Amino acid sequence: MTQHQPDPLALARVLDTRLHVTLDAPFHLPTARLYGFTVLDPAGLEGRATGDDAVRTTFVGEEPDPYSLVAGPLGWFVTSFDAAGLVTTGWAAPLQPERDAAGRLTTGVRPSRHPERTRIRIVAVVGDAGIATVLRRADDPDAPVALGERGEGELVDALERMWFGDPLALAREPVPARPGRSRRARHRR
Repeated sequence: MTQHQPDPLALARVLDTRLHVTLDAPFHLPTARLYGFTVLDPAGLEGRATGDDAVRTTFVGEEPDPYSLVAGPLGWFVTSFDAAGLVTTGWAAPLQPERDAAGRLTTGVRPSRHPERTRIRIVAVVGDAGIATVLRRADDPDAPVALGERGEGELVDALERMWFGDPLALAREPVPARPGRSRRARHRR
């Protein structure tokens, strides 16, 4: 790892730009993808969307469920890089708050069923300097939205746990016994 803490927003822009140029269907990925970043020239990231020669991007793995991807062994492995990037696609739609039968405020229709829906791609990058996201919409593909703030949500929380959490936490959890057998019986031969 380098001594310099790379800017997660600069790395998110690099990965987003590279994906947008190279993917045949940039808004329809069947799985979440995990990438590792090796920063070769931190100064070379400044103001350059592609990061050519400044950063090496390594595809680490993919899985349909992004939460399983970052919580599993690949999530642990990617923390050996200077930063990690998670790429997902899905639906987005305008929020139209409504009241349900109980009077609670809800968001109404699911984005995938909303008449004004659009496909999106999210590139979230986490590193020692924090988390940043670039969002790109299929209905305006040449206008990526850079979100340099941490943001909120379960995915951001999962990325923080992956990057800043205890890498040995899973190893310390007890293995559950099979039904009908005690832990002691399981270890006897």
